[in-house]
Amino acid sequence: MPTIDLQAQLTKLTHIRTLSFDNPTGDNDADMTHTETNAPVWIRSIEDDNLNTDIETEVLHAQSLKKNQIQLDSWHRAHGVGHRPGDLWWKGTSLVVVGNDDLERGVISLFHDHIAAGHPGIAKTTQNIAQYYWWPGMRDHIMQYIKGCHRRCSESLDYSDRCV
Repeated sequence: MPTIDLQAQLTKLTHIRTLSFDNPTGDNDADMTHTETNAPVWIRSIEDDNLNTDIETEVLHAQSLKKNQIQLDSWHRAHGVGHRPGDLWWKGTSLVVVGNDDLERGVISLFHDHIAAGHPGIAKTTQNIAQYYWWPGMRDHIMQYIKGCHRRCSESLDYSDRCV
């Protein structure tokens, strides 16, 4: 599971928490006392081989843009996405993709077209993406993308490039 390490600029000694998808609140022990602070927080690192890509950086950047805040707020009400520490938006354990169709296509491409992905079908690609990312209408976007890819792949003479 991915682990996100947050760093804060603090003026006093406080407890620093590491957030993980298994425990998004960062509470490791119910009896442990935590000091809350309003210090600025930023992501120091995200440790996950599947997540560490340029696409992930773009997703995080898109979430931080003021022009996307209205959309994220509406998704909060309509779809239950949450705003969590580090100024990140999540749907369950998945980062919310906001911004534009190119970013969504980039995520799909990463999980479908990458040589290690092996051009999986709609269900497998959706399942793999949903572990890390979410946006409204995701399954429909994935289905349209893969149907287009399937047409391209079926015309290919290289059978290793075909969708399965």
